[in-house]
Amino acid sequence: MKEQKTTIAEQFPKESKTIQFVLLITVLLFIAGIFFPILTITKLLVVSNEVSIVNGLIQLLQEQQYFIFIVIFLFSIVLPVLKLYYLFLLSARKAVEDNTYSMYLQLMHRYGRWSMLDVFVIAVLIMTVKLGVLASVKIELGMFFFTTAVVLLMIITSVMVRLESKLVLISKDALPD
Repeated sequence: MKEQKTTIAEQFPKESKTIQFVLLITVLLFIAGIFFPILTITKLLVVSNEVSIVNGLIQLLQEQQYFIFIVIFLFSIVLPVLKLYYLFLLSARKAVEDNTYSMYLQLMHRYGRWSMLDVFVIAVLIMTVKLGVLASVKIELGMFFFTTAVVLLMIITSVMVRLESKLVLISKDALPD
């Protein structure tokens, strides 16, 4: 009896390689997004300050705003990194227990909407910079990199869930009656 392929990497090798390539691009965009300036704030037309996510986190620590730091750090750094790691693992892995595999994907898909909190986090970061009355804000390249990484993560998760659903159907069809 022929052994049934039970992972996305085995059953859908082309799609898996494409997902891994897009994940690599997403990692690069994510890194650029957190280190490149996301905003330039100009006060009184003279004083200009570029803010990145990492610089904003450092500033929050220096100002002892620990709660906001933890929220931004968790939802803008930790959760996206974990999601990238698990998506790569699930797209490349050859041997994952079916239940564990399915559970990770479903958790990422179900709680993927928390990725939208990243957009909220940026807004909180803007507010914590303490804008003056005569300040202007210019969106910088880091914001586009970060936003693109978040959108790609959502798309990749959705594609992985669809492939996993197909995999479940294929596995059920392969079971002997």
